[in-house]
Amino acid sequence: MAADKTNLKKRGSTWHARYIVPHRMRERYGREEKCRSLRTASLAEANRLKRRVLIALEDEVLAECDMPSTNPADTEWVLDRLASLRESARAGEAERGGRK
Repeated sequence: MAADKTNLKKRGSTWHARYIVPHRMRERYGREEKCRSLRTASLAEANRLKRRVLIALEDEVLAECDMPSTNPADTEWVLDRLASLRESARAGEAERGGRK
């Protein structure tokens, strides 16, 4: 079986998690990728560690770009934000007398 090196980069003997910044965010973020050391020379260990680190890297990039997190732990914030936007839209409709 081939070794999985997806989202991994080796520098010297140490593996790093490699988060690829989405195209739509690259100009705002200023880079195409963000890496973090996994502090291991073992590919198997790197594969075990990378998921958690990739989630953290994604959250960091999103925060630096002023975009909401995609982390499921932050879904409550997103739902609160949607509720706030709905209330604002309803208030705007009420001010206009229900007309658009």
